[in-house]
Amino acid sequence: MKKNRILLVEDNPVLQKSTTYMLRKQGYDVLPVSGHSEARALLDNNVFDLLIADITLPYIAAGFDLIAKTRQEYDLKNGRIPILAMMVSGDSDFLNKASETGIDDYLKKPFFEEEFILRVKRLLKDGLRRTSGLSLRR
Repeated sequence: MKKNRILLVEDNPVLQKSTTYMLRKQGYDVLPVSGHSEARALLDNNVFDLLIADITLPYIAAGFDLIAKTRQEYDLKNGRIPILAMMVSGDSDFLNKASETGIDDYLKKPFFEEEFILRVKRLLKDGLRRTSGLSLRR
């Protein structure tokens, strides 16, 4: 059976390691990177089933740019990829901007492993059937 491939973009080494562990424990094929430019290069040349990205570090504009470029370029070439954004901020202006950029769901840091894995499973299950917009289901 094919493992789901997940691209994880997280610049905090401790969170990257722990999040990668959580995902691999569930049987996912995870490729962790620490920067948005690394992620863009991988998205240009690979196919993934899910993008999980910290969109607030090292600076917010890079995170929104990564999501926008993914929607503009990757989706056209490979089909729509579900995007789970991890963020520190959860205020409504920030969430509106994230939604407009094209995320499918978000997770505010810090988070519990159970909630994280449930969101990942749901996004992978929904897969390409999702058409757009922020999901606020809890």
